[in-house]
Amino acid sequence: MKPVSASVTVIMRSKNAQGTIAQALSALFSQEFKGFELIVVDSGSTDRTLEIVAQYPGRLIQVEAQSYFPGTILNGAIKEAQGEFVVLQNSDTIPLIPQALTHLLSAFDNPKVAAAFARQVPRPDARIEVRHDYARSFPASAPAAPWIELSLPFAALRREVWAEHPFYTQAWASEDTEWGHWAVSHGYEVKYVPEALVM
Repeated sequence: MKPVSASVTVIMRSKNAQGTIAQALSALFSQEFKGFELIVVDSGSTDRTLEIVAQYPGRLIQVEAQSYFPGTILNGAIKEAQGEFVVLQNSDTIPLIPQALTHLLSAFDNPKVAAAFARQVPRPDARIEVRHDYARSFPASAPAAPWIELSLPFAALRREVWAEHPFYTQAWASEDTEWGHWAVSHGYEVKYVPEALVM
């Protein structure tokens, strides 16, 4: 994987994601917005994940599985990013339209916006209770549910604001909720972008 200079960096975390990462990467590189670098952080995949990742331009960072901790991994990857804006895309998150990344990044036309996150819809085989939860949390029009302060499966951050407050590392989960709450409480905006549609 070869580094690409860009003002936008996409960071994708993976582990044994061969069932979804090909779709995720194919959809990413099919986006209308092309000016990004890709960093994949893999934590010990033993399936075909790395073989699939190698087919795409970008940079691979490998970490030992036992050292994986979400906040620490995210902070380390963002420090390596070249972009002014950092997009976080899970390896099982599939942009459903070619304009998803463009819509997400357009939120930063407003200088007060520190982060933006996409509308998520469940997979076709999702259980009915999962479908209801997604529909309530990520409606077709803004705003998102009040309990969703930031959601990282497909989200973007202004890197200079992240530098003021990196993701917290005191607990395993909810680093997105903590960061979104911090941003809003410090005068920034976190924007829900329902036009940026992902599965």
